[in-house]
Amino acid sequence: TLVKLISGLYAADSGRIRWNGVDASALDGEAVRADMTVLFQDYIQYHLTVRDNIVLGRPTAPAEEHAVRSAAERAGAAPFLEGLPGGYDTRLGREFYEGYELSVGQWQRLALARAFYRGGSFLVLDEPTASLDPRAEAELFGQIRELARGRSVLLVSHRLSSVRTAD
Repeated sequence: TLVKLISGLYAADSGRIRWNGVDASALDGEAVRADMTVLFQDYIQYHLTVRDNIVLGRPTAPAEEHAVRSAAERAGAAPFLEGLPGGYDTRLGREFYEGYELSVGQWQRLALARAFYRGGSFLVLDEPTASLDPRAEAELFGQIRELARGRSVLLVSHRLSSVRTAD
């Protein structure tokens, strides 16, 4: 609920949400949302191409190849994405002819790449490693400070191992 209030998906019926000391209700909601990235635990698996899945993070921006690849690398998804039959042009989902199905952990990495492509100064990660194996989880949290450089991060987790690096 708190994440949904902060991100503007819910309107507060009492109390206040403040951004840099300013009541959020006085700010342009679109501008606040444009500067925020939220990756919920129950992210959506879009049965589109890999590239389209990533650029959906910021659909109004031009799809720049270097930004797509950079987001995939930062999320730890590049190695398996580049190994797919069509690379970033691979259609995902078995419902389609020659569609490829990712593992649950790979889908989560792809959703994380979408979040990094989106950018913004405030990043909300809701159980970002729930579908990752312990090794992949350790790798991600080993690099989380670098991945979050220059932005504020709200990490929601029930795992002590996930919040050990938090300050």
